[in-house]
Amino acid sequence: MGAGILLAAAGSVGFGTTAARAGDPVPGGAPPFRHALSVSPFTEKVLSQTALSDATMSARSPLDLQRLYNGHGANEVYARIATRRFVADGDTESGFERGLQRAGLAAQLGMPFNPELMLSAIYGDTFTYQVPPDFTDYPEIAAQQTRPWTSLPLEQMADLIGQYATAVAAQIVGTGARISYWDLGNEVDHGIAGVTPQPIVAPGGAAPYAPPDAVDPEIGTMSMARLTAMPETDQIAWCQRHLWPYTARLLAAAREGVRKVIPDARFSTHTALPPSSDFALAYWSCMRDNGYLPDVIGTSYYPNIFFSAPMDLNTFQETFTRVSTAFDRKIFIAEFAAAYGPGSAFPTPSPPYLETEADQYRFTTDLVRWGLESGVLQGIRWWAPDYVTNPQWAPASLFRAGSNGVATATPAMDAVATALVGR
Repeated sequence: MGAGILLAAAGSVGFGTTAARAGDPVPGGAPPFRHALSVSPFTEKVLSQTALSDATMSARSPLDLQRLYNGHGANEVYARIATRRFVADGDTESGFERGLQRAGLAAQLGMPFNPELMLSAIYGDTFTYQVPPDFTDYPEIAAQQTRPWTSLPLEQMADLIGQYATAVAAQIVGTGARISYWDLGNEVDHGIAGVTPQPIVAPGGAAPYAPPDAVDPEIGTMSMARLTAMPETDQIAWCQRHLWPYTARLLAAAREGVRKVIPDARFSTHTALPPSSDFALAYWSCMRDNGYLPDVIGTSYYPNIFFSAPMDLNTFQETFTRVSTAFDRKIFIAEFAAAYGPGSAFPTPSPPYLETEADQYRFTTDLVRWGLESGVLQGIRWWAPDYVTNPQWAPASLFRAGSNGVATATPAMDAVATALVGR
């Protein structure tokens, strides 16, 4: 989710011994713990307004910024990739052209690359519209789609998504990048690729919502506002009947498309922060039972953001220990940020932690140390660590704005690396 909703709305396990499970590192694959401190979809816009510094070096280009992050232990580059070649939305760029640039950057630095295939034309998340894919920039695929996307049956959607996944995977591999994991979808707990209820808000540039009646006519009668207001058991039951099986089928199609290029590819998919462990268990059980269980289970975790149900650190630990155990999968926190100060997007602290630089560091260190000691976490990605130029997101970035056109890193830049020391 990350800052998109803000703009739309306004290997080793660690300590001890733990049996190997899906998501453990493999030779030549992802690093033992994925410290995915990476350039973001906002980086070019941010650097056009300020330099970013850690007092050792000052970054004015994406390459230099990634090198700065690497000095603090970063070991993976990330990109969010839509089906369109260019997708400019406010301060972001999520088109696959930018994704290929990020893959090239990872190859240049000799780092693993983690592409997130959103399977949508532009940005979408659990609250904004998960828009249908647009294959205009893949003419051979587009020629096979003779009707509007949401009028297609599920089988045809899956076939086209599989072809797209093969095509984009071939382009990414062609950059020379070494892929750690393929992320499929972005916060897909309430659908993907246009197979979703009516959204609460739509991202900039989104086409009007169209119900996917050829998949299930019940989907278009439901709104996200009404669905998320239901009692949790009712929400789960509706999604099990009318939504999650289709999500699983489309994700499985993308997985098989990538595997035509890389037969041993590994996958991760993340949801928004679930309202409870029961919800998460129901979701991933339905995914598994309908043909899709990724190698790593992902989640977003913003402990004090305004649009997410609050979940303190202890509850998070209990929830994802249950999920990890139930599915024998490690957990990757695909989106994370803890605020160093209050603001409209981060109005309240997550007790016992305060919204200070010291507790931004302490929360992150405590979270990662628990993940290592328990063997539950496979890694963590700070979302939009550079986005200090946006007043709403700035308190959750890893920089403080300066008066001289240079933003300076907060202590939390070193939090993950500190937690990893001595493991």
